[in-house]
Amino acid sequence: MEAAVLETFTKIKLLKPYRPRSLAPEQQDWLRLICDRFSDALSEEREKSIPWLPPEIPFYFSLFFMYGKTMAVEAVRDHDEAKIFKGLVALAAENQVFDWRDSLMVLTLLYHSAIKIGADAPDLYRRVAAISTSQTADSYLQCLASTPEQRDIVKFGFKEGTDLDGNFTYVAKMIASSKTRSNQASLLWNALDTG
Repeated sequence: MEAAVLETFTKIKLLKPYRPRSLAPEQQDWLRLICDRFSDALSEEREKSIPWLPPEIPFYFSLFFMYGKTMAVEAVRDHDEAKIFKGLVALAAENQVFDWRDSLMVLTLLYHSAIKIGADAPDLYRRVAAISTSQTADSYLQCLASTPEQRDIVKFGFKEGTDLDGNFTYVAKMIASSKTRSNQASLLWNALDTG
């Protein structure tokens, strides 16, 4: 793995775990570098890059989810399907190490954004599935096989909205508890498995 990527992983590991609402520009640059290298790498190199962050510290993986969500928002703002691809690659790099339900929520936002801007969501998902591990690829393909109702962002606690500057964003709706959200994600996942 190239030195710049190893240095970036080292910077991420030095971060103190916290619950940010968004990524700092520098952190976005780190994740962009990792995702660009991941998508450009040969299969063997991608497989070697997956275990660089300690799975016992979920904070590190939340950065990949936040980057994916950021790309879903920016794709709509900029009408740029390349950002959908980058968000999908972030989830492929994370490889469902932390929690597949978090991946599923971000996959749904990315799909919603792709449809909103008129991008070819199935093509984007298949392209990233082709460079993903089999476990992660299955998630992409199951998301494609789901119905629009199953992919409805409202089921995942989100709705379209605007930020304080009037720009498009996804707004988290209040859900009674994380257990309720977990149950909703599990119900969708079961529907995808049996559908």
